[in-house]
Amino acid sequence: MARTTFSGPIVAGKEETTTSKGSDGEIKLLNKTNGKLVSLKASTAAAADVTFTLPALDGTAGQAVVTNGAGVLSFGDIDPEDPVVTLPSAATIEVDYSTGSQFAVTLADNATFNITNFPTGGNLVITITQDGTGGRTGAFTSCIFPGGFPALSLAANDIDVVTVYNDGTSLLANIGKDYQ
Repeated sequence: MARTTFSGPIVAGKEETTTSKGSDGEIKLLNKTNGKLVSLKASTAAAADVTFTLPALDGTAGQAVVTNGAGVLSFGDIDPEDPVVTLPSAATIEVDYSTGSQFAVTLADNATFNITNFPTGGNLVITITQDGTGGRTGAFTSCIFPGGFPALSLAANDIDVVTVYNDGTSLLANIGKDYQ
């Protein structure tokens, strides 16, 4: 099979001139086995030139092509189940929404929970388990609970679940207590 080599950019589509509006660019790849085409087409909503840099290597099964936001593509794991992020017990516990929306912590200390990187419209869940001793207290910065913040369940191994919603003005929170 003959191979054609190009140097420089390949432009697909008709360029706009003073007398013509041009056409959208499209690259079509032919599947020689079944004669079907796979096409890549430029977005009609592109506000500027966009360059994508393809990954150097193949991904593995279950991975998808992801971007770093600057046009560099790579293969990355996609977990549709939003895994639970385990938080370490500490006097201040950082709940960073950019790492997930479901969190779990076993308290071995009295703790203040600080939620960061939480977008408007975001929801998160924190499962709080008392350690084998129990009696650990908790507080939440910037969250509003109905009737004020209720104390956590304090018995050893008690489980409470806190949900938080960011309405753009307030972090609205609720707590389900003493799951057994």
